[in-house]
Formats: sequence, structure tokens, C-alpha cells
Amino acid sequence: MSLKRLNPNSIFKICSTQDPAIDKEATGEENLTKYSETHDIALLKFVEGKLPTIFHVKNISPEDEAEIQEDHYVIQMPDLDKLEGEKLKKAKPSVKQVKQQQMFMKYFKAGVKHIEDDGKIEPTFTPGEWPLSIQQEIGGYIMIKSALGAEEKKS
Repeated sequence: MSLKRLNPNSIFKICSTQDPAIDKEATGEENLTKYSETHDIALLKFVEGKLPTIFHVKNISPEDEAEIQEDHYVIQMPDLDKLEGEKLKKAKPSVKQVKQQQMFMKYFKAGVKHIEDDGKIEPTFTPGEWPLSIQQEIGGYIMIKSALGAEEKKS
């Protein structure tokens, strides 16, 4: 199998698991769990007469992804002066994630292209209008999808 490429022009439509338009009973626990893993909107059933808020999400560019990650991954070196013998030989740097919430917010801002609310697409997008929990959920999905691609995320 050849390497998969990310199409920077692809738009994926997803909604938050917190959306009150989702009919959780009709969708069922199994499909809700699958949706939280894949964000395949076809798994969801909606309350009659209610439209969900749909986020139009794009793959973020590798340049944007690198910029986000540079701000949120720190390499930590062990204190070599305090180590000796085998511990010194085995000492390795480690990578630590910092400011994770801000990282998800940056993925949210970089990946959400438009919002569809009440069936109308809003061409402008203001990240500050959305609660942190929604930015975390959608931003986390964008992070994983951008890193792995859509096909791997669905498996």
C-alpha cells in the first residue's frame, strides 16, 4: 500500500457530541461510542425538528501543524550531573506535552473552515464564540485526523 496524502481542500462535516439536536436514544449507545471515535455523522440520528450545528473541518497544513506542535511539545533532558553508571548510559531525553488545552484550541481555529447553524453556512468563523469543551473535542479530532488521515481515524 502506498502512503496516503492529506488533501488540503477536503472538507469534512462533523458536529459536537454535546449538540442537543442529537437524539441519543435513537442513535444508541454503540453508535454514540463509534461517533466519538470517528465523527462519522452518518452514525447519528437527530431530534425531529432540530438541526445540529455542523462544523466544516479541513485538514490543516503540515506547516500549521508543526507550528502548533512546536509551541506544545518540550524536550526535557535528564540532569546528567546527578546520574552515574548504568543510569547515565541509559539516560535519554523525553518529550513532554505542555498547555494541551491551548493546543486543542489552536487546532480548532486552524481546522474549522465554516459553521453551519440552522441550515445556514456562516462564512466567517469566530473561535471565541465556542465553549472550551467543544473546542477541545473538535480540536482533538482535527489533531488526530490531520496526523493520521480520515481513513485511519475511521478504523
